[in-house]
Amino acid sequence: MTATASPHIVQAARQALTLMDLTSLNDSDTDSTIEALCQQVKTPFGTPAAVCVYPQFIVTAQRALTAHKLNEQVKIATVTNSLMATTTLWPPPVKPAMRLPPAPMKLMWYFPTAR
Repeated sequence: MTATASPHIVQAARQALTLMDLTSLNDSDTDSTIEALCQQVKTPFGTPAAVCVYPQFIVTAQRALTAHKLNEQVKIATVTNSLMATTTLWPPPVKPAMRLPPAPMKLMWYFPTAR
């Protein structure tokens, strides 16, 4: 017996995919890692809204998405500080990301909760 998802569930899953970021924020990331991430973006079910990478990999992601003809569909998101940062810098250091070629991008900040 094979289970079949209802059309409503399939449609909801496809829509959910378009609202997600495919993320690689690892200390071990390289240009090859980010290129491989961008190869995973295109699926039979659609594409995510964005790939999220560290600022030093934005150009790599732009090139990879362009090579796969996905640069119009998939945006690039980046972070401006570490997810585990305990920095007291304000504003967060966004200059590295801002020096890149103009393109729509989402900048995310991590605000640790008060302890």
